[in-house]
Amino acid sequence: MTVYPVPTAASSPFAILSAFDNQGWFSESGTDKSGHVDQSGPITEFSLPAGAGPLGFWPTAVGTFAIAAHGTGSIVELSTTGTVTVHPLTDSRLPYDVTTGPT
Repeated sequence: MTVYPVPTAASSPFAILSAFDNQGWFSESGTDKSGHVDQSGPITEFSLPAGAGPLGFWPTAVGTFAIAAHGTGSIVELSTTGTVTVHPLTDSRLPYDVTTGPT
């Protein structure tokens, strides 16, 4: 097993998964970032909206990732190139995790 250090101190990697691009993707609950690493390293990080507090993480059917932004009450959509789209939730909900639903 190879261990790759996360570049941001106190990032607290939370959810990690192997995705459609054969890379490891993860949220950093201690920061407002998400990252990925391939088998050769190093880790690449992407900034999310301030206060996001990302937790659960899941690949979407359109080749992006849905991230539960607990701190901002939204679902953040992240592309593999780092483009961020925010989807606010209603009723002051604070998401913890995301998963696929019925199609």
